[in-house]
Amino acid sequence: MNITIEIECETIADFYSHLTELRAQIKRQARKLKLTPVDEFPPDVDLYDDNCYGTHNVTIKLERP
Repeated sequence: MNITIEIECETIADFYSHLTELRAQIKRQARKLKLTPVDEFPPDVDLYDDNCYGTHNVTIKLERP
């Protein structure tokens, strides 16, 4: 799996808020897709959030041989 995370924020507190939200989004997405911790995400999953603390975007791509 190749995971790219881009976070735009101004303070350490904002960065921490984004990491907390990312964790929640990843857990929700995994639960929605009925994945276990040893599974891989399906191809091309994108998670995005834009709020008063800034923005974050996560792109998960499967490595293709």
